[in-house]
Amino acid sequence: MKYKFIFSKGPLDTLNYFSYRLIQSAISLHYEYYVIDINNPATFVNDKFLEFITTGNPIGIFFNSIGLGLTYNDKNLWCIHQIPIYNFLVDHPRYFTDIYKFDTENIHIIVLDSNHMNFIKRWFPKFKNKVYFLPDGGSPGNAIDYKSRTIDVIYTGSSHNITYENIDFFQDHGLNFYQSVISYMINNPSLTTEEAIENFIARNNNLNSDEKYALHFKFSNYVERDVRRYFKLKMMHALDRAGINVHIYGRLWEDDSEPFSSNIHIHKVVSSQECLDLIGNSKISLNCMPWFKNGCSERVFNSMLSGAVSVSDKSDYLIKNYTDGQDIILYELGNENQMAADVKWLLNHPEEAEKISLAGKRKASTNDTWYCRFNSILKLLGIDSNNS
Repeated sequence: MKYKFIFSKGPLDTLNYFSYRLIQSAISLHYEYYVIDINNPATFVNDKFLEFITTGNPIGIFFNSIGLGLTYNDKNLWCIHQIPIYNFLVDHPRYFTDIYKFDTENIHIIVLDSNHMNFIKRWFPKFKNKVYFLPDGGSPGNAIDYKSRTIDVIYTGSSHNITYENIDFFQDHGLNFYQSVISYMINNPSLTTEEAIENFIARNNNLNSDEKYALHFKFSNYVERDVRRYFKLKMMHALDRAGINVHIYGRLWEDDSEPFSSNIHIHKVVSSQECLDLIGNSKISLNCMPWFKNGCSERVFNSMLSGAVSVSDKSDYLIKNYTDGQDIILYELGNENQMAADVKWLLNHPEEAEKISLAGKRKASTNDTWYCRFNSILKLLGIDSNNS
């Protein structure tokens, strides 16, 4: 059985780049493919597309449900033609409640943190037997020789605004909820957001099912953003105090309560390819995980594949698949001074740092590219890529 693949494009550069990397993987294995652009109906309202989806064995691979809602005569296109869709949720599943409205039995969900599988199984039982864990993949930038790199430390990514929404079913409009859950997570950074909220619920057992659902789906993101900003700023201030030059490419990093010195250089957002090329000119690339406690962000793999030393907070996936001090440098959230000391040591010992970067590149090249992820999807379909 020879499969062919449908990919989608949308408004987000990062997700389009992920699709591009999967398309390159499909091409390298000689699969037919078709790309729909949800901003351009001409790409999916034409005879060529209709022929593609009604012949052979088409499979859709989408990101964050982009393309999942295409309709024909007010019916879901993928439901009509019973086309299997593998939908990568690169953000927390709380943001994608719309997937539940689709009637198709052929939607499969891929999450980047295995803890998100439990979330899906609890709140979206319809998908409990069709959810899989795969971290997203890494991509290499245009890397130059390690010793010739001109950026000491880079962070590619934005921080967060601190905003809250009132919670009407609490007399204090949610103040105690926000303060309590944020405190749980700051004092115990190994907690998932769901665990921290469940701790609060256990102490407030008069909540009904709708209220519990709202805490997990509507208000949890405010908590998580606050905590992530807290730790990101702690990390950056520790590097600043240590006199380390850091170049940040992202938004919302300004800290009015404690302005950064001239060590911290904040630049505008750049494209995915530009990010990769900048990492390819960096000695050290920092990561602060999107609160994935048993998964990973592509930033770690991008860093390794681009030849930088990846310095990241811990997750179970990284602990199981990489070795601290050999192919990656791992740090504990809340121990930012040790992280800064590790970064300074790497900068002062370039030969040892280069060894770590080379070891990380070798391992990520074998295990954590988008080509690896495409092969993992083939395995879910029962295909051996060596014989495809």
